[in-house]
Amino acid sequence: MNPLGLSDHDFNGLIQLGFLAQALGPFHNLNMLDTVKAILATPSINVTELLGPSLRAGGSNVDPALPLGALTLVLKEVPHDNLSFDNVSGYVILTGVTVAMFLLRLYSRKFVTKRIRPEDWVMLVATVGSPDFFYM
Repeated sequence: MNPLGLSDHDFNGLIQLGFLAQALGPFHNLNMLDTVKAILATPSINVTELLGPSLRAGGSNVDPALPLGALTLVLKEVPHDNLSFDNVSGYVILTGVTVAMFLLRLYSRKFVTKRIRPEDWVMLVATVGSPDFFYM
């Protein structure tokens, strides 16, 4: 059963509206509940202009402020913590350690053993292709 006793269709529609508001709104670094609250509380944001075209494309002529208000009630009951920004320091530190270890390995291969092997090139691809590398 969904929070507030909503049907699955209504609940999923509200959550999709929340994702839409988060994607189109200027507060995309916040979690969904805070994003929706900020959009509704900011007088300079015209909610109808922001979300109206997408809702009309989906076949709805409802004023977007009404479902966004309902969404704030639903989101209070749904876990919504976004922890991805809390881990940035860990990503930066561990990516730095990874790059440093790779560079030490490459240095030792080049100047100590005088031979760079195929697995070193694979490690280069793995280091640069790592998702953590893109957080730097």
